[in-house]
Amino acid sequence: MWICKSHYYSAGLNFYNFPYAFGGLFSLGLYAKYLEEGDAFLPKYRELLRATTVDTVENVAAIAGIDLTRPDFWRESLKTITDQIKSVVGIATNVKLVAPKSIPRSEGKAKRVKDLRRI
Repeated sequence: MWICKSHYYSAGLNFYNFPYAFGGLFSLGLYAKYLEEGDAFLPKYRELLRATTVDTVENVAAIAGIDLTRPDFWRESLKTITDQIKSVVGIATNVKLVAPKSIPRSEGKAKRVKDLRRI
């Protein structure tokens, strides 16, 4: 369906997709809050659902303890997508932060390699 809807991709109509993107990320953020709080989140979620038709999105989010102006909420939303991709693809990374210039030149860094083969 998405492929035949050219207005989804038009630069002149970029606001058209905003409600869908916002709703998708907001719902993923709610799911992340549920994973964090467990069943204790459910009463807040039910109250949030009751308020969706009568209040602003900021006030509705506040019912669940969410501040939409804080990037952390949106990062958690995106993290759920990242986690899903990692679980399907099977990719995991181990990242260790170290002080700048603390890794010796030849360890842990790319080395220049010349391919001298004749093909």
